[in-house]
Amino acid sequence: MKRIISLKLLVALSMLILVACEQHDKEKGATQVVAKVNNDEISIHQLNFVLSHSKNITPENADIAKKKILNNLVDISVLYQQALTDKLDRDPETMLAIEQGRRQILAQAALQKINKNVPNPTDNEVQAYYQENPDLFSAHKTFKLKEVLISKAEGKQTALTEALTANPAIDDLLKALDQNKIPYQAKLITQGAENVPLDQLTTLVGLKEGQYITFDKDNAILVLSVISYTTENVDLAKATPIIEKYLNATQHKLFVEKAIKDLKDHTKIEFEGDFTSLNAEKSAVSPTTMATPQP
Repeated sequence: MKRIISLKLLVALSMLILVACEQHDKEKGATQVVAKVNNDEISIHQLNFVLSHSKNITPENADIAKKKILNNLVDISVLYQQALTDKLDRDPETMLAIEQGRRQILAQAALQKINKNVPNPTDNEVQAYYQENPDLFSAHKTFKLKEVLISKAEGKQTALTEALTANPAIDDLLKALDQNKIPYQAKLITQGAENVPLDQLTTLVGLKEGQYITFDKDNAILVLSVISYTTENVDLAKATPIIEKYLNATQHKLFVEKAIKDLKDHTKIEFEGDFTSLNAEKSAVSPTTMATPQP
């Protein structure tokens, strides 16, 4: 069957229709209908729903945004009706996409309900985090670093490993890289402590001039060497909203992970076919690195 609309468009179309275009109340007042597309009515509630989920809407551009959204809803309705005329809703691949869209919307709704029960961080929790992380706040560090990005070039792995092992000083490392013709890029950067993962910040602060730490980064190795750093005080009042935002995000993440694990623990889950080996594995939450709060 020749397609008039791409599957990607149909997925987006089906998801929007699920939340905005399928619920018709034939008894609603005339003032609630903002457009009619054949027999399909678009209500002010649908318009406001999409408007509430749109970004960068201000009182100044709200009127223009509403007209643009309404025109988009009209386009969707036209395409939706054409898809039904062409019986695209009966296409197996499209039906799977619609069902997957429905599942994602309902799963997201379940997550939102879970998130409503997450408590906000207390004043004591905020103060404790402030006191436990002086390098981020009371003695906030800004580093001047030499950043070296070393390519994991084919055939150079052994030489690279030996160079990193044998040369604890950054200048000696660069000489070894040059001698072994291992490609790299070096530059000076200024970076605040908030841009360094918490588990590596203490190590970075403790480095002496010329020492470095390494990170795996895709097909390269990132090397950071401290040249110098400055210290400033970010007081508790200024740090509080930053810490609250960070702790709130962390709390939400942990709360959701626990809720999903609890649900899975009380759910019968069986893997079949090529995936039966997963039945022997315990369900575990994969750790996710959280961003460091930024002052």
